[in-house]
Amino acid sequence: MRRQSIGVAVAVVLPCAAWAGAANAQPADDVARADAAFQQAMALRSAGHDVEACPKFAESRALAPAVGVTLYLADCYERTGRTASAWREFRAAEKLARERDDKRADVAAQRAYTLEPKIDRLTVSPPASAEASGAEVRVDGAVLPSASWNAALAVDPGDHVVTFASPGQPLRAF
Repeated sequence: MRRQSIGVAVAVVLPCAAWAGAANAQPADDVARADAAFQQAMALRSAGHDVEACPKFAESRALAPAVGVTLYLADCYERTGRTASAWREFRAAEKLARERDDKRADVAAQRAYTLEPKIDRLTVSPPASAEASGAEVRVDGAVLPSASWNAALAVDPGDHVVTFASPGQPLRAF
């Protein structure tokens, strides 16, 4: 497992089964849109266009969460080299499957377990006074909760932008 750590005081750029349908509570138009997105994703996947298929699987899952589409999304991410995203989706599929007493829970758990050693990690270590001062840390534009500071975060391979903003100070990117 590759681990990278940065302190915000130093500037660093880091290189760093089928769709099961929707829950009954989903509005009919969401279910129809989810099904359409899923069918588009499957067609793209069959044509070898995994990069284009992943957002369609994600759209389908967002509209109508189900074990099957979550597994397909995870597999799509894995096929495109997004190991951390794939791992998170396999874990989500496992959780959903266990909640629904779905036999695919063990498959999802095994796929996540297999990916774990391949995941890149990023550790962001702000100064000790950062939390008390109301500082904000973002990774790739998303706020990083202070509970995740100094922890090895699962990240997809590639470059990542870490920004640090402290009240009364200019934003700093790393």
